[in-house]
Amino acid sequence: MTLREVITASLTAVTDQIADIDAAIESATLRHAGAIDPMCAQNLVNHISTLNGSLIGLHNERARLEDILASEASE
Repeated sequence: MTLREVITASLTAVTDQIADIDAAIESATLRHAGAIDPMCAQNLVNHISTLNGSLIGLHNERARLEDILASEASE
């Protein structure tokens, strides 16, 4: 595989992971609305917070990979 193919495959994987995490956040948010007690609600908030942190990292990685592809195309 060429470097461009590796980066493109990585970009696709990161984009898929972003979609998966978005779905997980949506699901956890819905569950939070129906939490049975404060402890359950707090656990869901912690889970959502962790997912949001992962989402930020993935968005940064997607931007980095897109920048690499853009700089390679301009050369």
